[in-house]
Amino acid sequence: MPDQPVPDQPVPEHPAADHPVPDQPVPDRPAAAARPAAGAQADAPRHPARDPWILAQFALAAALAALSLLGVIASLAFDAVEFTFTFQGAIQAFAIFPGLVLSLIVNALLMRAHRARGTGITRVEAVMLAIEFALIALLLLCHFWSGPGGELFGIAILAWPVAIVIAVAVGVVAGVTLGRRAAGAPGPAPVSPAP
Repeated sequence: MPDQPVPDQPVPEHPAADHPVPDQPVPDRPAAAARPAAGAQADAPRHPARDPWILAQFALAAALAALSLLGVIASLAFDAVEFTFTFQGAIQAFAIFPGLVLSLIVNALLMRAHRARGTGITRVEAVMLAIEFALIALLLLCHFWSGPGGELFGIAILAWPVAIVIAVAVGVVAGVTLGRRAAGAPGPAPVSPAP
């Protein structure tokens, strides 16, 4: 039998890169390019709410507010004066702690505005805050304990005006610093007149 000519068979083409195989998505970009650089996050500015000085002021304000509310509500609503713990504790719950709570919150918000502008707390503010925190710690000691002869009541009387003055001074310094930084910030670019 004579050889029959074999018709040309089309050779299947290998799928090219521009013709993706079905059910296999092609990534838009390499995975390495999608990840940020290792140092990119380290160079990012810290969020204002994560500043330790600001967090400490909010936390301390919450603790003082809780002690104040406990003493006031227990004394007035339930006649349970023992929840003021001491005589000076009653005075602090009704008069001293509410003022300190307000001062701490205002100061924390002012310093948060510092951070929002990209600047940190000044050294003067940090020193004054450390003094205020130390005085509040002393007031908390006096709140829960009077001492064997009640000598902590006299210490509390001396500490109250100093703590109030320091709290107000911190707010004044924070407000003045914020005002100066706002005044020194560059304004918007001037608009060129239309031709």
